[in-house]
Amino acid sequence: MSSNDTDCKSRSQISTLLLPLFVCAAIALFALAVPKIIGKSSIWIFLPGFITESTLLLCSLALTTWLTKGHLSVFGFTRGSFRLSSRFFLWLLPMLSIATLQVVLSPAGATASNGQLSIVAIATVIFTIWIYVSLCEEIFTRGLLLSWLSP
Repeated sequence: MSSNDTDCKSRSQISTLLLPLFVCAAIALFALAVPKIIGKSSIWIFLPGFITESTLLLCSLALTTWLTKGHLSVFGFTRGSFRLSSRFFLWLLPMLSIATLQVVLSPAGATASNGQLSIVAIATVIFTIWIYVSLCEEIFTRGLLLSWLSP
């Protein structure tokens, strides 16, 4: 093998590595810019980061669908095997306690006008931070980036 072939092969490997990283960095920057482009809205004030994470999710799913030509199982998107069990509730109880403490101790107060703890605030923290943001980030990193980089 000549040195020219080796140089060509190493350039190809570098571009194969850099293209996904560059595209995913561009998607992340775009997702961060969208809320600034749209502007602040009182509708989304209760769901911090919702627009950013939604943009990240939509771009990731669109690019994954395009790259796999609609066969998402190529990138690991398959039907899950989760089954509700007692271990889930064993995990859920401390997590609910942590969410309640997070809301109670937050600088925003998270109490209603009458001084009662707002169940909506607790549910919002659980939905946005634990479920929605985690799902969006996993689809972006494990679903798109790591699958695209895999050999």
